[in-house]
Amino acid sequence: MVTRTSFPVYSSFNNPGFPEIANNGRPSWDGNNNIASAAPGQRVHRVGDVFTMTLTGGAVPNLADAVKAYEALGFTVESREEVPTEKVRVAFLPVGDSRLELLEPTDAGSTIAKFLQKRSGIHHVCVLVPDIEAALADLRARGVSLIDEKPRPGAGGSRVAFVHPRAAGGVLLELKEKG
Repeated sequence: MVTRTSFPVYSSFNNPGFPEIANNGRPSWDGNNNIASAAPGQRVHRVGDVFTMTLTGGAVPNLADAVKAYEALGFTVESREEVPTEKVRVAFLPVGDSRLELLEPTDAGSTIAKFLQKRSGIHHVCVLVPDIEAALADLRARGVSLIDEKPRPGAGGSRVAFVHPRAAGGVLLELKEKG
């Protein structure tokens, strides 16, 4: 058996003795999160092994007021944009190697507006993945509950998809592939 730490992520398995795959060309995993089988030369993608923390999204009722408050705390706004497909206006504030994304709803029926009706504060955590299609396929193959089966447009020309909070300990997890 090969543990996931035995090979670098996205490395090729060039071991001719490595077991062939029986499940539609996908690697299989045992109950301990180890690679049980993969085809020689197959690239194995594990979301948790390749992600980079990129941002935390905070839902705010008024973006201008929130930006003013964060600027008073010493933060600077890196960029602002509107994402019509998500019905939000966003501002990105650098925080070390990551960013804080402030999201203001532009429509009462948007996900962020509904979130603000029940609570406020952190809405989601976002991680970068090199290949969002592969990440989604890996998660689907392992039975992870997804909100998005296919990527959708995100801020900055990126493609995003969300993992259901019930699959991530109650946290909404965004997968993001840079555009």
